[in-house]
Amino acid sequence: MTIENAFGSLQPAPNEQGSSRVFTRKLIDGPPAPAPYFIELGDPVNRIPHLNRLLIEKHKQLPANGRLVVHCVTLDNRRQQMKQRLPGVWIIGWLYLFLVHRIAAKIKPTRAIYEFTTGHRRLVMSKAEILGRLVYCGFNIESIENNGKQHTITVSKSKKKYLHTRPSYGAIYRMPRVGRYGKTIMVYKIRTMHPYSEYLQDFMIQHHGYDNQGKGKIANDFRVLSYGAYMRKIWLDELPQLLNVLKGDMRLVGARPLSQARFNQFPEDLQKLRTQYKPGCFPPYVALLMGDEKSNIEAERIYFKEKQKSPLYTDIKYLFLAVKNIAFNKIRSA
Repeated sequence: MTIENAFGSLQPAPNEQGSSRVFTRKLIDGPPAPAPYFIELGDPVNRIPHLNRLLIEKHKQLPANGRLVVHCVTLDNRRQQMKQRLPGVWIIGWLYLFLVHRIAAKIKPTRAIYEFTTGHRRLVMSKAEILGRLVYCGFNIESIENNGKQHTITVSKSKKKYLHTRPSYGAIYRMPRVGRYGKTIMVYKIRTMHPYSEYLQDFMIQHHGYDNQGKGKIANDFRVLSYGAYMRKIWLDELPQLLNVLKGDMRLVGARPLSQARFNQFPEDLQKLRTQYKPGCFPPYVALLMGDEKSNIEAERIYFKEKQKSPLYTDIKYLFLAVKNIAFNKIRSA
């Protein structure tokens, strides 16, 4: 891509001594703003082996105002292409694609074999995973375009870096959440989202916001796996939180553990109350069936008020109500 001079564009001017031309700079009210420095990767990122290493290297090469442009054939792009090429039997090709280029490529027992046979150049990655990798490697998402065949993503350098964390691919993963005294705890959950989705929390809040149910759930969340919604409906994804209870980070009943971004949006009085107690597996809004935005916050105020008067009785009462509401499918996990 064309890289402009940092002080502006050059304008040709005729040379009085002959036909040759020299260049003079056109300045209006001082030098114009520096033009962005672009680096564009030619190959789709899902065909680039050791992608994170390359992205980290490009992050080092870019100046502060630089932009990186990447192309990728996402999971959805591949699905649509198969439907067009193999109408009626596309699901067979899709199953092969999913098992070989998505599952076998990432789990430890088969990863080495996959890398040896394919060179790691046929990976199938979701939109969420690609965006998450970019954020993980120190980039901000500037724009996303989809022409049906592939996505084009433009990113800029970010001050946030997540390289000290370790992305997970397993069925059970850990999420950083605000615990008692404001300390960060790692909450266990069964994976219902694509890998690297945890790094997109701020991006999703900024561009998608929350739904109107008031449970801190992102609206139109493309990070959720196809079977993830069903697992959340029956609360199966919350089961590993019992490990947090055994570790002493959480209780069976209490305010829902929140991400730092969501916690910061809560009223100050609730922030103080939340940090006085351990978060719980069964939050107040489940027991009281108060799931919308305002009622969700009010449910926590009611719970904390009752808990301050009678801690043990309140937890037993709310546990019974929560289990009853879940059993009769009156409310689902976030």
